[in-house]
Amino acid sequence: MEKNDIEAYVKYNYFHTEQSKGWKEDPYKTDNLIYNETEDYYTCPQGKKLTFRGESKKVNDNGYEQTYRIYQAEGCPVRDLCYKSKGDRKIEINRKLQEYRAKARERLTSEKGIEYRRRRPADVEAVFGNIKHNKNYRRFLTRGIDRIEIEIGLIALSHNLSKLVSKNQREYLFFFKEGP
Repeated sequence: MEKNDIEAYVKYNYFHTEQSKGWKEDPYKTDNLIYNETEDYYTCPQGKKLTFRGESKKVNDNGYEQTYRIYQAEGCPVRDLCYKSKGDRKIEINRKLQEYRAKARERLTSEKGIEYRRRRPADVEAVFGNIKHNKNYRRFLTRGIDRIEIEIGLIALSHNLSKLVSKNQREYLFFFKEGP
């Protein structure tokens, strides 16, 4: 979107969860840990340092390669409050993903973003609900980008034609009820 100069107001998976009071006030969440940029380490609420241990690369389901920075703490007296797994706490940070989320969060919480989020349920969700529930369309029947584009185009065309027919029927009935 950035390459095409499009300003994105798209919610990411945990947007609503991050806005909750519980998320913001939990000092042990990775997002709430204090980061020291000059010395490259995180500090937990107990004052323990999570120091940089290395990087790892992972390929997600969509084929994108992601780089994670790994930080680890050593020995903590209240580790049960912090996490459940055995051993010392380890966090994996994806810097690029953090940057994207910060931009998205900034846009979504702006006045314009709040207005877009307010309008979305009325503008878009009703259409998706109609297509999925009333027309019983739940998954694509073809494979490949070109064929999917044609298929979704036909679905949109069908939806718009049914709206047009419905509108014309209402106008037709209104005309004959009221009379010329």
